Amino acid sequence: MVSFKVDKQLALPIQQYLQQLQNERRLAENTLVNYRSDLHALLHFVADYRIINWQQLTAKQTRAFISDAQRQQLSTASTARLVSSIRGFFDYLRRRQIIDTDLLLGLKLPAPVTIKNRTATIDLKALLDFIVDDFISARDRAMLALISCSGIKVAEVAALDLFSVDFARKALIIDRQGHPAAVINIPENTLAAVKSWFTYRSGQLAIEPALFIAKSGRRLSIRAIQLRIHTRGRKMGLLGLNANQLRHQYSQQLMAAEVNIETISQRLGKAVGPSRQLTEQAGDIKRLLASYNQTHPRAKKR
Repeated sequence: MVSFKVDKQLALPIQQYLQQLQNERRLAENTLVNYRSDLHALLHFVADYRIINWQQLTAKQTRAFISDAQRQQLSTASTARLVSSIRGFFDYLRRRQIIDTDLLLGLKLPAPVTIKNRTATIDLKALLDFIVDDFISARDRAMLALISCSGIKVAEVAALDLFSVDFARKALIIDRQGHPAAVINIPENTLAAVKSWFTYRSGQLAIEPALFIAKSGRRLSIRAIQLRIHTRGRKMGLLGLNANQLRHQYSQQLMAAEVNIETISQRLGKAVGPSRQLTEQAGDIKRLLASYNQTHPRAKKR
């Protein structure tokens, strides 16, 4: 299909919407880049239909765009993010009274991928890539980010207090009964997610000093955290997501970085020695690294 020039009446609302996301909702730069990419793809697709304003867009054409994206072999999580980007933009257009219909009404996304075992690889970048625009979404992202970068247990997440995140040291402090407190370094993007959550939490009357609270102001329960992880995973096309899978992936990252098994066990809060599964996986990774160093031509240059 020949590409046609994009009309200003189409481009301007997208620019204004992205500006609002940046200024009012304070999305991370990577998230903005992804949403900008999704909406610009929609913009050029719509322009090819010689549409000059958003009122002319139909639900059929919107579905055609999503189907076209699916034919490009996008992952389920990427497709879910694409639809989320479009839905947010269309909601903005309706609030501005630029359109008056829900163009995604009745849309059925591809069946979610069921994670059958905890060894399945999870696209953490896609999992954390959603719009934060309210109390729940800010809390979800902060929880998922902390679990993904620290391997913390759900019970430990529920027990975290405000002082558990040390912004000066860029660390998460986890109190464990019978063991010294664990201090785990956390990356900048996780710190940003927690800071974003703090802005929403500070506007809610809190009964307890818990890091994660419900709208009632009380500490979020273990079961509530489990449900939020499952719900967020389902929205991103990962049916059956749970904290154990995120913890397992964290341990895999540590093993790939050649962290010793005892350190991994300590970070994961294991009171006993390393499990047989962890030991076997570490052995597999070490054998792969050794093979790479012996045979790959670039390995000798490191």
